Amino acid sequence: MPIPLGEDNLTWTLLKTMNSKKCETDTSDLELRMQINSKLNLALSVMQECFEPSIEALTGKDLVGKVIFSRRSKLTRLNYKGFYTVILEKNEEVVSVATVRIYGDKAAEVPLVATRFHFGWMRMCRVLMNALEQELKELGVERMTLPAVPGVLNTWINAFGFRRMNLKDCNLLTTIFWISKIQYCARNSFSRILQQNQQANSCIVQGK
Repeated sequence: MPIPLGEDNLTWTLLKTMNSKKCETDTSDLELRMQINSKLNLALSVMQECFEPSIEALTGKDLVGKVIFSRRSKLTRLNYKGFYTVILEKNEEVVSVATVRIYGDKAAEVPLVATRFHFGWMRMCRVLMNALEQELKELGVERMTLPAVPGVLNTWINAFGFRRMNLKDCNLLTTIFWISKIQYCARNSFSRILQQNQQANSCIVQGK
């Protein structure tokens, strides 16, 4: 259910694709899955409006769609199991989207954030990130990480309080994330501390 944010008819929703096998035996689950997938497809359209396609060489498919729909793979670097999609809506229109995967109480990675151009990137993105940050704090997550393209580095640093990750950060997070240190540190990766020494209190952890 969308959660009201108390301003300008804005709501936010946390979504994840449902298991198709379970839906085959339960009509109500099937209807819910169709509703969720409809929203996820809208989220995907926002991402495609803002990003060039990122095609995975092995499968020939767009990686953004795999993240949005939490696709699994036996290859660690291509396993997007556990991703949730955060959607911000204004008057029931999707305006801003982010993807998040949570690793217990240690960290959450947010690899994709996008806002429709005509809604103003800064304001709507801030509303979305504030809602996500509050949720992560309530779950006891210590830090949020994200990659950033050169054109928006200063925005993430100055407007959102992220800082560039150093070698110590990389060493810590690559013991948590399902990627190698070389792969992670090769990115323009940034981190924001949310709180210290809290315990996660939800099943939305470890890719479940």
